[in-house]
Amino acid sequence: EARRLNPGVRIASEEKLRVHFFGTYKSDEDEQPPPDVRYSWIMRAFMIMSGCGDVVALSLDEEGQLLARLSWNGFKPESSEEVDQRVTKYLAHELLGETEFNPNNGQHLNYIEALRAAFPEHTTVGEITITVVP
Repeated sequence: EARRLNPGVRIASEEKLRVHFFGTYKSDEDEQPPPDVRYSWIMRAFMIMSGCGDVVALSLDEEGQLLARLSWNGFKPESSEEVDQRVTKYLAHELLGETEFNPNNGQHLNYIEALRAAFPEHTTVGEITITVVP
């Protein structure tokens, strides 16, 4: 998305990115949302960006787990992995009301290409740091 919005700017690949989070922990009780929730979110983001998103996804319902897989591993309709096949069938049902995508149907092919572009596979970033602030 950054490359599309800024075509003239050289943007590093994911594995060369440096990400820094500030995590509030145990501060003022009047703050919303509660500090523990904010800190928990930071730790989940850390796990996802370090490649352990499958563990985080276990706390989601089945649909959430499929969408988490899609957003991190990308759209892979030709994959033989059972979970990727479930993601593909889920999207075919949600977008087209069909049980699966038909590669001989032009409309289905348009969806497949759009989904590939919208959901590329991701990798871990180069460096992640977290500063915990009271």
